[in-house]
Amino acid sequence: PKISFEITEYKFQGGYVLYDDSLILHDDGHMTGKIKNAGEQTFENFRIYALIKDKNENILDVASSQKFDLMKPGDTLDFEMIPHPKIADKINLYSCFAFGEAEIFPLNAERNGEQYTFRYESGAWMTDGEFNPEGTELSMYTFNSWHLDMNASLEFPQSSMHEDLEVYLDGKKYAEGQPVHEKIESLQSLDEMGNWHVYFTVPNFYQGNTVITGFKQPDGTVVVPEEIDITSLVKAQVTDGNITRITADTTETSLVIDLEATNDGILSITISDFLIRPFSDGNFFVLVDGEEVQQVSLENKILSIPYPAGAEKVEVYGSYVVPEFGTLAIFILGISVISIIVLARKHSMLYSFNKF
Repeated sequence: PKISFEITEYKFQGGYVLYDDSLILHDDGHMTGKIKNAGEQTFENFRIYALIKDKNENILDVASSQKFDLMKPGDTLDFEMIPHPKIADKINLYSCFAFGEAEIFPLNAERNGEQYTFRYESGAWMTDGEFNPEGTELSMYTFNSWHLDMNASLEFPQSSMHEDLEVYLDGKKYAEGQPVHEKIESLQSLDEMGNWHVYFTVPNFYQGNTVITGFKQPDGTVVVPEEIDITSLVKAQVTDGNITRITADTTETSLVIDLEATNDGILSITISDFLIRPFSDGNFFVLVDGEEVQQVSLENKILSIPYPAGAEKVEVYGSYVVPEFGTLAIFILGISVISIIVLARKHSMLYSFNKF
């Protein structure tokens, strides 16, 4: 038989691992290699993730590299993954490499006719949040594709100090094929910004609904401050001068940025649904020292605002300011590469969470 071929012009886009002689599995089980940014965006605050497998293709663990602070277009960097010593002698290969950050993802659900935003951190995947008509129970499809139990941490805005949140699993463990209908152990806490945190464990290979009960309607027992200093939680920069303070004004649904500027410049703010949301037309209303600014641009979640020499205050108005989320750092939501591996039992797929 004759084999024909055609040379294509395909090239890798974005970030990827170089599959060449630099990718080495060492005798002690750790992995080293190189990554390249072949795209046009700069990556910030990320790691490389991979599955660790034995000679029978069984998943032993999920590996992660050192943290990378910055990777510019065209950069090639070295990475290293060091496994847990207990599995080092069982490692046969690393596979399914992926770029990712600390897996903190936002979810939206409609509650009483309004958008309700919360977020979660877990090795399991959660999606399709839905409240019951009374707004007291939240159901989410949950999929833990790993053979390990995965911890989950969910963060909710507080509606009432009397909310007592409980967690139920309503699905099955894929590995056993057995239905699961049970209340599970969970821990509820309150952070310094007044948000509920709920912690629980998702069983290995679980797929089905996670139901959280105990939500209550606002009853006046929760007081949101009219003004919150979020300077350390927002990623912002100016081309000239300094940013002295950033506050969230919850009564005016605005961000207020205090400046010291001696020359004309541009203020850039990385935004997200957790920080400020635009009006229904997709735009923000911006004032610089009380004067409306028309030349405002929004691209790749970065809001750019020009300001003149001597500017002292920039006000950004939207439909909703969300100051409730605490020290998990709002600015991480501006990262350009956020992905995790979601493995089905017999095949794998890459699911990207970059649409928020």
